[in-house]
Amino acid sequence: MAKGIGCIGRLLISLLIVIVVIVAVGAILVNMTPDKLGFADIELFDGKTLRDLGLADIKLIEVFKLLKSMLKPNEAEIVTNPYVEETEATNSTSNLENSNIAKDKNGKPDYTTIVTDPVVYDKEYLISYSDTTLAYIFNQMIVGGMKAGEENAESEDSVEFLRELKAKMEEVTITGTGADAKLRIVASMDISSIKAEVEGAVGGLASIIPIPEKIFIVSYSAITADANGYVVVTGESIRINDAESQIADAIFKVLGEKAEEQTGESIEGNGQNQVNKTIGEAFSSIIKNLGRVGTATVDTDNVVVTKTLGASGISEHKITLITNTNENLGA
Repeated sequence: MAKGIGCIGRLLISLLIVIVVIVAVGAILVNMTPDKLGFADIELFDGKTLRDLGLADIKLIEVFKLLKSMLKPNEAEIVTNPYVEETEATNSTSNLENSNIAKDKNGKPDYTTIVTDPVVYDKEYLISYSDTTLAYIFNQMIVGGMKAGEENAESEDSVEFLRELKAKMEEVTITGTGADAKLRIVASMDISSIKAEVEGAVGGLASIIPIPEKIFIVSYSAITADANGYVVVTGESIRINDAESQIADAIFKVLGEKAEEQTGESIEGNGQNQVNKTIGEAFSSIIKNLGRVGTATVDTDNVVVTKTLGASGISEHKITLITNTNENLGA
């Protein structure tokens, strides 16, 4: 089990055990808080207590309701801009023509190389990437690395964090234009392996809260580009299953510490800030290695004649890039 999935699993199992035991003892206790019942400071997993997770003063019945609600995701309402894999595979392959991107054994682009290596073209071209194509590429970067067993290979720390979560990129949505654009990223996490652990820990009482196959992390950010054409992503909020919840806050507290360990960076604020920043960095690494954001005039072969780098290359549901060349990479 991946480290990220493991920490979420242990947290959920710990909460479930607390709840089902209290429910089994009596209904009166579910209206009390962990602090009142005297176990808010007992270590549950990885040295964490309910007080550490901000759950010491919440009535157990509310913890139960929040957890049950969080574990009933409606995918159709959460993933609002899905991509069609076959379509976007064709679109991304077309955009990468005339580039040096490595090929896999089937002759298809090896998207995992985009994590660390710039995609270089023979000339500067003006190429547009729809947000659905970027979601497909983002997913291939993450999932492709997991399939190849590249956990110890050279990689961006932010991308490696998402691989450890066994994340699948379900959606990238860009709305607005220029410096006022917004970015929504939806990643799913397969937590089906947690089911067996829950059943083993609490037996038949696990039926009180059915565990879904996956949960969704939904990231909201502002997106722009600087004068050099490099994407700047600023996290605004992040949710589990696109709903605010104190249980989600507790999970992000744990994940934030894991992200900090992975990236070696610490930022002000809570776990949500750290995880959102890490997701934004992973997305930015795609764009940086595909090209620089901007607009341009082109000739009949789509070769750039004059260019303007910056946020003008960000528009509704797409980003326009000036491709990398060996010459402009040093500019």
